[in-house]
Amino acid sequence: MLLPRPSICYLKVITLALGLILLQSCNKRNSYKKLQNIPEDDTAFAVSGETITLSGEKVAYLLRKDAKINNVYKIGENGSITIYKKGLDYLLTPMGGIKRTAKSLIPDFSHHQVKLNRNGKFTFKPGPDRNPETTLKWQVMVDYSTHLDSMIKFKGGFLSNDLKEKIRAKKDISIYCIGTSISAGAHTVQVFFNGMNTSVYVQLIAKAITKLYKNKVLVTNLAEGGATTQLFTEKLEEIKLKKPDLIFIEFGMNEHGADNRILYHLQAIEAGVKSLISEKIDCVLIGFFQQNLDFELEKPSYTMYFNRKLKEISEKNNVFFADIYERFNQFPKEKVYNDLLGDYLHHPTDFGHQIYYLTTVPVILFGDKKESELLRIIE
Repeated sequence: MLLPRPSICYLKVITLALGLILLQSCNKRNSYKKLQNIPEDDTAFAVSGETITLSGEKVAYLLRKDAKINNVYKIGENGSITIYKKGLDYLLTPMGGIKRTAKSLIPDFSHHQVKLNRNGKFTFKPGPDRNPETTLKWQVMVDYSTHLDSMIKFKGGFLSNDLKEKIRAKKDISIYCIGTSISAGAHTVQVFFNGMNTSVYVQLIAKAITKLYKNKVLVTNLAEGGATTQLFTEKLEEIKLKKPDLIFIEFGMNEHGADNRILYHLQAIEAGVKSLISEKIDCVLIGFFQQNLDFELEKPSYTMYFNRKLKEISEKNNVFFADIYERFNQFPKEKVYNDLLGDYLHHPTDFGHQIYYLTTVPVILFGDKKESELLRIIE
């Protein structure tokens, strides 16, 4: 299913600081990277593609309150791009906010539809009349500069000496990923429009390894929509036979509400991790965030429990755990559901995967790195 095109599109000749660039629907993916996102001074750094929804003429805020916005745009089919104009489509407020104008072409999120039951919860319904309506349709991307940098502490002690030596020797690295529709990139722009899973966290990790250490990295992504730990069990022998250097294991979102099956799924994860470690394959466990609390099948206590058990498995087996739950808990719930999820339920946007990346990347670092540098190397 393709999202409806805007009634009017700014695919025109746009004047940028360094010249004229023709922006049009084309076959080049990532064509939006032609947009310039230049930090305002030497102490600032660029953040690209933060996803946000704007409702009516209400003021909204990005994750970094000091953001100086450079571009507001939307990416569509085949890399087509719609540029929105300051003053015409949006206004910036003195306190760092952004809002639509009365005649803006930016999608108005106040028209987003969710049908709630009498208990205030929604029943998920797939298909053309999907409930809830996706948020991807309403989101725009924002490029900006910011001074709010932070230090990402390295956790390279979880990597085996063999993998560390291989990285330092600049040898080719094989990375596998197995998990759910999250790792499969559901409702990221490239998957939704082009069927290309290029912006999920594991791809960003691979890009970071190449940029930081000059290794060639091959990524094999076995993740599937709707998958549970059964996929992990079924693919385990195949993975061991291929013997990748590193594997990212992402399960829990589809299993944590399974009542009497929770322990079964956790045992399957730990058994798989132990089996892979015995074959000298480095493992990383990926947690999951609190999905939309209005989903009728969601059980927040189970989400917390499953993540806690994943962390215990990681500690017991000395593997790195990416605590996605804790990271996303730093943001307001509505901000997560409206702006960082492409489906209003549990699929991260492209920018959501950048947050996954920043939470996971410590495992491949050999020293502390600034967040600004880690974002720059994946552009």
